[in-house]
Amino acid sequence: MVTKSERAVGVNPAHVIHQTISKEGGSFTIAEKNEFIAQTFGHILAIPYVHLPLWTPHAIVRNTPPETIEYLKERWKDVPWKGDVLVRIGHTSLFGDIQRSMADKKDLSHMPPKWMRTLVLPYTLLQSFLGKFMRLDHYNAFTNTAHVFHADKAMGMGRIAQAHWFDQMDSGLLKGVTRFAQALVPLVTSVVEWKTFEHAMPRFTSDADRRSASKIFEPYWGKETMLSVAPWVGTFIPSVPGGLFGFTEAAYFGGLAGGHFMARVYPKQEERFGWVFEGMRPEFSPRAMPPKKR
Repeated sequence: MVTKSERAVGVNPAHVIHQTISKEGGSFTIAEKNEFIAQTFGHILAIPYVHLPLWTPHAIVRNTPPETIEYLKERWKDVPWKGDVLVRIGHTSLFGDIQRSMADKKDLSHMPPKWMRTLVLPYTLLQSFLGKFMRLDHYNAFTNTAHVFHADKAMGMGRIAQAHWFDQMDSGLLKGVTRFAQALVPLVTSVVEWKTFEHAMPRFTSDADRRSASKIFEPYWGKETMLSVAPWVGTFIPSVPGGLFGFTEAAYFGGLAGGHFMARVYPKQEERFGWVFEGMRPEFSPRAMPPKKR
């Protein structure tokens, strides 16, 4: 454990509630602040943009509770982080994102090159702005920051898992290139989100938590998969005069519907995102069943 301000680049030390330094030289920092915009406009706009699509009515007008924050801390604090990962709870920070985008390698490790972070700074600031107004949980590889607003621990687990997946890459340059590929190449986002949830599943403490999380992961992955191909496929599909939705909207709702179907209509899946649920297929699940005695 170190002092709160020692590695807290781009964050007010007064907001830091946890920080650990890994043997690999990285750090894991959690900063909590319930800011005004997220507490007002954010809760309202999150209903149509987050809670209804993912069907999380239990989390409407709720902040991330202390027990969820503690769960996230305990599940991720001992990871061998190579980079300096920051988790913001209940807020974003435009100024903090600028600081992290402009930071030198000696201040923040395992980051994309500074020229790459500078190039995407307008995107970073837009993402931060929309994040607080709509309470959008997201991870930004260019600032190595996960933002958590949702009351359900599955959302926070997913975004920190994405930070973990990116952290395992060989270089900061590869992290930046992967993010660019998400914007330019169809289905890359689908792969990234699948890997995200694949990294999240083993970190839950029980299969009950995993099945509950799948009700959020499935529609989230479905919509991201469809949205990653919609701009490309949509160019070849003529619009319908007088139609209520274009192809992108249809892809968005179709992805959500498919995910909800898999998680709810077919709830007892044997395996999801690389995790074999306990007792479902013992022969393929050494994690779930003990090995046979010889």
